[in-house]
Amino acid sequence: MHTKDGMNYAPKGKPAPVCEEGAFPFAAIGLDHGHIYGMYNGLIEAGGQLKWVYDPDRAKVDKFIQMYPEVKAADPNRRYGRIRP
Repeated sequence: MHTKDGMNYAPKGKPAPVCEEGAFPFAAIGLDHGHIYGMYNGLIEAGGQLKWVYDPDRAKVDKFIQMYPEVKAADPNRRYGRIRP
């Protein structure tokens, strides 16, 4: 990716965790904007654990999993985790 292509530019920095491993699992949903890859990189570098991905377009999900092989495709009919107040 070229840095002039802001839509798809996804910088990678150095890991600088701010939370313990497993304390911040998160999911990716809606892969219409290339710049989300940079946001996910930042969350991972901060110690987040990217666990699931969902998009109605399976080709986008497959491409995402190629970039983040530890991620699993989410089933939209399944509930993941629980919401805490």
